[in-house]
Amino acid sequence: MPLITNAKSMWVKIAQPETKYGSDATQWSINLVVEDEVSRKWVKDGLAMKERFMDVDGKEACVIKIKKDTHWAKSGDAKTPVKVVDKFGQDVDASKIGNGSIVNVQYSVKDWEFQGRKGRTPELMAVQVIELVEYAGGANKSAGDEFDFLTQEEVSLTDDVNLDDDVFN
Repeated sequence: MPLITNAKSMWVKIAQPETKYGSDATQWSINLVVEDEVSRKWVKDGLAMKERFMDVDGKEACVIKIKKDTHWAKSGDAKTPVKVVDKFGQDVDASKIGNGSIVNVQYSVKDWEFQGRKGRTPELMAVQVIELVEYAGGANKSAGDEFDFLTQEEVSLTDDVNLDDDVFN
């Protein structure tokens, strides 16, 4: 099976699959920062329509995305999850893989034909973590920490309030 080696991972969605664009279906995915030659070959081999560029660490970089549906389209049965191991072959908790981790990615290529069109799609099979940058869970602050709040005076009921003359239904 094809292999991409020593790529910087970004936006890893393996532990918690993402929702596919325009659908309720889910998929596992990983974005890889790759060299220009790899990106050009990816397009030449029909695995992407065009090269994708993103700002990564303040520089424009070539990025490819490899994904795998979590369920079979026709039967709805669950697919085998993406295998995630370290450089020693030991299982890795995929939720710990953060942006910037260096990984090797194994994928297969599926040929397809639909409504008279043909193409090729890479399917994510396994990820080997070479250098782990542990996911830190997003921003360090909790939601709402940046708001300024006003203080409110406490109002207490006084003895001169008489509820006996009010009618309650």
